[in-house]
Amino acid sequence: MSPPLAGTEKQNDAKTKVRRKKTMTPAAIRANQTNGRLSRGAVTDRGKRRSRLNACKHNQCSELPILPGEDEDELNRRLEVWPQILGAETEIERLEAVHAVHMGWRRARSLRSDDADTERRMIAIKKARVDGQAEEARRLGLELDSDDDPAGVVRKLHRSPEGCLLLLNEFTGLQNRIDKYEILFWSQRERLFHCLGKRLRDLFTDDQIITDWVVALMGAVYGDAPPEEKTQAIGEVFDGMLPPWMDVIEYQVRIDHLVAAVAGRKESIERVKSYLAAAIRDAGFEVAAAA
Repeated sequence: MSPPLAGTEKQNDAKTKVRRKKTMTPAAIRANQTNGRLSRGAVTDRGKRRSRLNACKHNQCSELPILPGEDEDELNRRLEVWPQILGAETEIERLEAVHAVHMGWRRARSLRSDDADTERRMIAIKKARVDGQAEEARRLGLELDSDDDPAGVVRKLHRSPEGCLLLLNEFTGLQNRIDKYEILFWSQRERLFHCLGKRLRDLFTDDQIITDWVVALMGAVYGDAPPEEKTQAIGEVFDGMLPPWMDVIEYQVRIDHLVAAVAGRKESIERVKSYLAAAIRDAGFEVAAAA
């Protein structure tokens, strides 16, 4: 019978891998030496005094009696006054009084560190919340281009200061555009309707807000055109938008009423500006309320 350990020794020897020593090239050696010189830490006395505080947390175990930002004059005053207040007469009593001063000093330092740590944590939590709201507002801002549910998107934007600020910036940008060019591109009008939580087709549901805006915007473009040309141009804007639940006669009557309500171009531009000013004011209130 073979010795019980013989097979085990051979098996372990088979599993043991021989590690070859890595050959370092001269270039690798020089690179290691260069990197090593860059990571030796502080070298000068001044650098060492600064770096010794890098890992401070509660500062209870600090060997320094005074840390940066602390009042050295106050500590010296306590060292002078406390022994007198405590009635220390013997050397041991004075030593205990000095010890009490330093223990109280360290205790106050620890409380300040706890307060600072709590404040840092609160700031970090608030920043994470704000960053999350900003990302959500950015995502919802992209959804404003969809015609599916602008009212739902606007409701979600109103839930955070960042979302309200996004709407405020949208209205402000449109106001700058109308002030400079006195006209909005059609894509900008669609974006405007969506920022209001509306759609152009809401015009056919007797929505007064979208009706007022559409009348003003149509007037800002076609307000000074001859009647026939104005009717044709506005009709082309709504071409193909006949709701499935509305007959052609009612649709045409509604378009005719819309055309009749369109004022001159100058008056219509002023209306658009006043509507935008009101939207900006309301958005500003929303930002303040959500903050």
